[in-house]
Amino acid sequence: MRLRALILCGAALLVAGCSTTMEGSPVTSSTEPAALFNPCDIPDDALRAAGVDPGTEESGVGGVAFEGWEECRWDATAGWYFLTVYSTSHTMDEMRRNSALTDFRDTTIGSRTGVTAVDKGSEEDTCNFAFEVEQGLIMVTVDAKYRVPRPEEPCITVASRTLDLDARLPR
Repeated sequence: MRLRALILCGAALLVAGCSTTMEGSPVTSSTEPAALFNPCDIPDDALRAAGVDPGTEESGVGGVAFEGWEECRWDATAGWYFLTVYSTSHTMDEMRRNSALTDFRDTTIGSRTGVTAVDKGSEEDTCNFAFEVEQGLIMVTVDAKYRVPRPEEPCITVASRTLDLDARLPR
């Protein structure tokens, strides 16, 4: 879980930048940014159909919320992995620049075109599938549990779980 928190922190820093000075004129907008989809709102029946236990729901990363992100994690009933769904206003370009991720591959899962990537240092244990939606990105992640035998690779599982949840995820 600490690695996942570091990845989200890296993404937040990537977007926030390091400068504290601002130049130019303030810009006002008449349109509000789209509200973030909350993955914890996925109905229990859809979660069960996706092979996770709704009773194990955990919001945030290790229970900690990160600004600009909504995330929810569940234990898989198969017992060998966790499933996490992230929602953010960040872009695909920002994700691709995240130095905590590697092995980016353009991927289509069902009707969703996006990118798979793995966490650096956990290449055999994680798979993330991110795709663009109106608000920014949705990312579905499979994290294999440490030292638990797995019947398939995490990227195969993330594809299956994304298909299972597709109707419950925003466009």
